[in-house]
Amino acid sequence: MKIDKTHIWIIVIILLITSCSGNEPILNGHYHLVWDKSGKQFQTWNVRDNMVVINREAGNEPDSCFASFISFKGDTMTVNPWVDVKYTARYEIDEKGIVTMYGDTDTLWLIPHTECRTATKYFENKTIHFTDSFNLMQESMTGVAEFPENYENELIIGGLTNAPFYIFNDKELKVTGNGGFGVENGKGQNVWVHVDNNIHVQSVLPIIKELFYKGYQIHYATIQRRENNEQIKLMDRTIKDFKASSEQFEIDYCEFCSKHTVSKHDSIVKIEMLGVDHYVMNGDTNDLFQTRNSLVRYIIQNRTTRLYTQIQIEIDGMTPFSDYLKLLDELRWVHVATSDITYYKGKDDPDADWIREKQEGFKSNEIIDEFPMRIKEIIKITAPNRVGSR
Repeated sequence: MKIDKTHIWIIVIILLITSCSGNEPILNGHYHLVWDKSGKQFQTWNVRDNMVVINREAGNEPDSCFASFISFKGDTMTVNPWVDVKYTARYEIDEKGIVTMYGDTDTLWLIPHTECRTATKYFENKTIHFTDSFNLMQESMTGVAEFPENYENELIIGGLTNAPFYIFNDKELKVTGNGGFGVENGKGQNVWVHVDNNIHVQSVLPIIKELFYKGYQIHYATIQRRENNEQIKLMDRTIKDFKASSEQFEIDYCEFCSKHTVSKHDSIVKIEMLGVDHYVMNGDTNDLFQTRNSLVRYIIQNRTTRLYTQIQIEIDGMTPFSDYLKLLDELRWVHVATSDITYYKGKDDPDADWIREKQEGFKSNEIIDEFPMRIKEIIKITAPNRVGSR
């Protein structure tokens, strides 16, 4: 059979197309999409034949469960859609299977991982001999992402609301005769505190008081959901004083106070927590969002309100710990709003122009200590048989 030049060119083109498509990468497996070199912040991608599920398990579900698709053309990689946009970047794949994506404004890394464990599974394993249900509050707005197994010290509190268990560094603690827990001294050490949603605040604070007086730095944990399900988020607590009686706990703490260390307060805002989204502030009743905004407006008035306001919060001891953490998270957000989002109004403050200059120049990281958060919590104990109240 005779083949003319036209047929020869058609065959060459077909071979080229087949060859090129055959060389396009096919990704499979579990990946961490990393956007900072520390690797502490990432999204989880579960990929099957370039089809992607982001931030959830793919399992053995049909292909219709995959929300995104990865395609390659030349030196370009496209993810369509990535959440709600079409993402395109130059890419390279090294011998370890790491995909480096060079976008217009940043560089991302898609790193293959095996044997990853969800945070939920981590806590299931830790509490398997104590409970069949352990749930952390879902992700806070503020905080630092960490793998739960990377703790220096770890406290887990769960079980029944009237009979909680306490696991410190894999050892169950019991209340001793003097009302304590027998925790060893830990001056300067960090402790990550994981509390089941339903445990009451007043069941947690006795051991927090002991940890504070034994020298530990407290970090409360929530479980991460937005980017991945393998990490927790930690909210720091800089406790300055902790008093306890049979009627109440009083906790003073101050965040972002390294510059303005004076503990005085010339201005007081009183808040009563009636429920997770129900508060009374200086006589006005509102939800948590509006209460937060009222605090922001109050703090940015002048130098005294900015530097020397104490926020006094009265809380019922039977409040679920998850509701308590939500409040703490919103108070941290008050600091974000005052230092970064809302321009400072203090006209008679000699530092006002400098502060606003930093805010307008998107340099709020240079003024974070110009808005100290001085807070006193008053937790009223309401239930009988109080744990460690002596």
